[in-house]
Amino acid sequence: MAPKNLETFLPDVSSPSIKQTSRVNYGKLPEDKNKQLKFISDTHVQSFDWFLEEGLPNIPNSVAPYEFEMEANNDQMRFRLEVEHIEVGQPTLESSIVCKDRRLFPSECRQKKTDYTAPVHVTFNLINLSSGETQVVTKKDLLQMPLMVMSSKCHLRGLSPEELVARKEDHFEIGGYFIASGNEKVIRLLNMNRTRLVLDRLTELFVFYIQKQLFHVSMMTVVRALTSWTDLEIYREFMQTMSDEPNYDSAVKRMLKKLVKIQHHFLTQAKFLGQSFRIFDICPAWKSDVEAGQAFLKRYCLIYLNNDEDKVRAFALMARKAFRISHNTCATDDIDSPESHDVLLPGHLFQSMTLEFFESYQRSVSMIMAKEYSKQLEKGNDEVGQNMLSFAINKIGNMNQHFKYLIATGNLKTNDGLGMQQLAGIVVGAEKINFARFYSHFRCIHRGAFFMEMRATSPRKLSTAAWGFICPVHTPDGPPCGLLNHLAHTVRINVKRENTAKLEELLLEIGVKPCSIKANEFDIPVIIDGKQIGWIANGWRAQAVEKYLRRLKTSSSDRVPDTLEIVHCPAPENKGEAVMFPGINLLTEPARMYRPLLNLREDKIEMIGIMEQVWLHVTVNQKESHELTEYQELYPAALLSELACMSPFSNMNAGARVILQCQMAKQTFGWPSYTLNHRSDNKMYRILTPQEPLVRSHLHDSWGMDDYPLGTNVMIAVISYTGYDLEDATCVSKMSRERGMMYGTIYKTKMVDLQDTAQSMGYRSGLRLGCRDRFDPNELKAYRKIAGDKLDIDGLPFPGGIFTYQDAYYCYYNEHEQKYSVGKYDSHAEDAIVESVRVFTNKRPQEGGFQQAAIQFRIARPINIGDKMASRHGQKGICSRLWATTDMPWTENGIVPDLIFNPHGFPSRMTVGMMIEFIAGKAAMVNGRVYDSTPFVFDENYTADEHFGKVLKEAGLNYHGYERMYSGISGEELEADIFFGPVYYQRLRHMVYDKFQARADKGPIDPYTQQPVKGRARGGGVRMGEMERDGLISHGAAFICRDRLFHCSDFYKTRICTVCGSVLSVSKVKPDKTKDKNWKLMSNGKWECRTCGPEAKTLLTDLPYVVKYLAAELAGMNVKLDFKFAKEDQDCKNGSFGYC
Repeated sequence: MAPKNLETFLPDVSSPSIKQTSRVNYGKLPEDKNKQLKFISDTHVQSFDWFLEEGLPNIPNSVAPYEFEMEANNDQMRFRLEVEHIEVGQPTLESSIVCKDRRLFPSECRQKKTDYTAPVHVTFNLINLSSGETQVVTKKDLLQMPLMVMSSKCHLRGLSPEELVARKEDHFEIGGYFIASGNEKVIRLLNMNRTRLVLDRLTELFVFYIQKQLFHVSMMTVVRALTSWTDLEIYREFMQTMSDEPNYDSAVKRMLKKLVKIQHHFLTQAKFLGQSFRIFDICPAWKSDVEAGQAFLKRYCLIYLNNDEDKVRAFALMARKAFRISHNTCATDDIDSPESHDVLLPGHLFQSMTLEFFESYQRSVSMIMAKEYSKQLEKGNDEVGQNMLSFAINKIGNMNQHFKYLIATGNLKTNDGLGMQQLAGIVVGAEKINFARFYSHFRCIHRGAFFMEMRATSPRKLSTAAWGFICPVHTPDGPPCGLLNHLAHTVRINVKRENTAKLEELLLEIGVKPCSIKANEFDIPVIIDGKQIGWIANGWRAQAVEKYLRRLKTSSSDRVPDTLEIVHCPAPENKGEAVMFPGINLLTEPARMYRPLLNLREDKIEMIGIMEQVWLHVTVNQKESHELTEYQELYPAALLSELACMSPFSNMNAGARVILQCQMAKQTFGWPSYTLNHRSDNKMYRILTPQEPLVRSHLHDSWGMDDYPLGTNVMIAVISYTGYDLEDATCVSKMSRERGMMYGTIYKTKMVDLQDTAQSMGYRSGLRLGCRDRFDPNELKAYRKIAGDKLDIDGLPFPGGIFTYQDAYYCYYNEHEQKYSVGKYDSHAEDAIVESVRVFTNKRPQEGGFQQAAIQFRIARPINIGDKMASRHGQKGICSRLWATTDMPWTENGIVPDLIFNPHGFPSRMTVGMMIEFIAGKAAMVNGRVYDSTPFVFDENYTADEHFGKVLKEAGLNYHGYERMYSGISGEELEADIFFGPVYYQRLRHMVYDKFQARADKGPIDPYTQQPVKGRARGGGVRMGEMERDGLISHGAAFICRDRLFHCSDFYKTRICTVCGSVLSVSKVKPDKTKDKNWKLMSNGKWECRTCGPEAKTLLTDLPYVVKYLAAELAGMNVKLDFKFAKEDQDCKNGSFGYC
């Protein structure tokens, strides 16, 4: 029996088919959503649902009431401020907007470039501890909290595909993202150190953070403050299972003796902690140091344990593990391995931020009340106390900055740090270049920005513990390699914490000794989520408990959760052997990764965690199993991510090629969305002639990827034919290009907001779109003179109009200056067609006329020379030539290839999978079906080329996929057999129109170096580096280097002193009429060296300006740069006067 809902996210592993596009009612919307596709973002949605439904309502119980004092008539009045209730509403339109349906949908936010938020209503209680009086205030819209699309408060939740389309959404909308300023944002999954698990740290100090500050406290001091146990009782607890370790015995005694010099009663140690840390405002000032110490321990010491005795046992467990590690009798934990990590989920991050927000909000409200209370009493207002809570809350106003700042910028503002290793890059834009790029954002998991700058390679290594959990090939190249990974497609993340009360009772029933009974040296601890439950004898008893728990787990017992992680680390048979710290760890906490495996003993599917998998015997298939094998993979490709599974026959290619394909698939022209006309993205890509692949994996159908295609089936001839197809260059048939092969378009949206324009001019209003008076002929004539013929009377362009560089695409009237102004189209001089024009409700509805609009342009991008294309095997190249179809070779059946591929591209890249796709695609083409290309389907016993070769032979074609072809130039038959067939090709977004760069002699230059600036958008030049220089020299064109690096860069004429050789000391000096007889000849001044005087000669020479800049920088470091001349400049005249 499978765990609950398991069948909903496990993909269909049957062979793919073309039933998706061959059905009679193709194009009709499905009745239900794609459940497998939905589970891509389900972790994000479920975690945010937990926050809205459980986490946020529980905030009043988690936020400690804030107690403070206020002085009134020389009396100290004490108050307690509490958060009573929190309620989250649903997104609605502003109250100033008049409409029938006030619900706010995500599509409106995307189009208007606004935020998708929900109001948060909070009720506060203020209790006067002196009189007992209570004030209750409910603050409406205290927060406008960013709301995740498809969460429980989203209006799209529960809509059918047909209803989603009616709301201008995709029929398979998966949600899981936020909308900030119209842009879709995703909170990235982050690796965090695992909680409630004892990791090795060789120190006797208790380490914790308060307000981002690190503190160390002696562990025994904390233990003494936690419990009233005697020294003997503490000693016995620490010595559990360690009676045969004399060194450990002396270490525990030594720690206890350190407290002998002072009173070591637990209240004394709590008082010490209270005196040390009460400056961090952990309790009111009137409470004692002992109470402050107890509050400190409750807030910062092992907060997941509610019982102080359990905390003492946890410290004892830490001490035993630290001692064994220090004596090499226990292996250390690998903190870089995924088994030592949890996952930070969006809902848990919002929970921590909200908790910190209300704590700081309470302090702010109390400060305002104390300040206002004293002011009003001085004015004689004795009734101020009745309304001071309402006054303070209203004075603070709405608090949206922290959440809005996080979603908009990706940076986290926090006072306590929230236990985060990074505060930047937490939120990223959910780019929709294509659908594969979009859904990959929900499955990526980042190690942390901190490790990007580390030289150590251990955080980047692919650990063996990551098998089946982290995809081994879906990671980018470059600096993020190994840090930005992606989850395997069967991996899920636990969101909620399970109730373990029944599990604890079960353990005690099946033989686990409670902690109150003394353990012997052969016992190992049994721990549930960091809480020690008891002891169990090592060996067969511990194994029996493990097996029994697994049997109940797979039978869906209500006493054992389906996602329970059972980590049994047995004690070593030989004493002193360094193995992992023994024990049975049972984990039910949230933020854990788990995946399904087949339990061979029970013949059922079981959910396995990443930490317990290390201790299990798992086989990939039944052929490799042995007598100790306990589990089997559901199918061999389960270890890959969603995108890696889409790569056909990826196990037959080199690993680097599969990594490249995972990156290039996310840079491909595809079909990103069906709502392009209802979006306002800055740039969107779409291919107009997509096709479904003939060769695909079984996951392609399960996730409905035919609805979001990424490429085109292209007929390719592997032949060295033109001379323009060398290396990665390919020749494209001109006829195929003209018929629309890989024809792409770019959609760009220009936003018009006259209210923001007016504010930038210093006006509050006074701007309006279009003609001021359309019925006045003179006014209409003046409008047309400025706006032109491409704009309508409303100041906006006609849909379908063609716009070129510097054309006016909107026009408005300025009432303050009494004139018309236009906005000009300046999109890199590319012609564009107006796709759509949308107008929106004003931000201030009281102002007449529409003042907000979105103009969407469509730019045609057919294949051009220099555009990049790639197969699904990491085989990328550019279009080097558009070859005339009449000159292309053809087969004996008259088929002309769309693309010519050079055969030298196969041996150097070792992309055997692409060769298999050739023959598999040809077999699919002749048989009218699609074939399965899921990795690891074929093996050495039955190879893919053998299988598809037989299919081709049965169809009457060549077994190896060869064809006889004829020359398009001479018409003669080519003597060689040509490898020919269809391959699914992708067109990448790297196009020559976006890359080519040209610059005249005049252009922007750097003010310091006088060299051309860098960047195409800034009008800069193409940098010429060392490789380019070496290429010119080796080509025999060395003098071009002088032209490129000097004359066309920072050419500069300057003077140098011939005596001291300085380029910095020469300057122009005005002549002195009283001393210089020839002052009339030097009316413009003369050049002289300030160091050597007017007698020294200065010579005019040509130098790169950067040399003078270098001399100035060296002079600042007290280093002089001298220039020597081989001979005197013969062109210098009147040298005796020191000038030329």
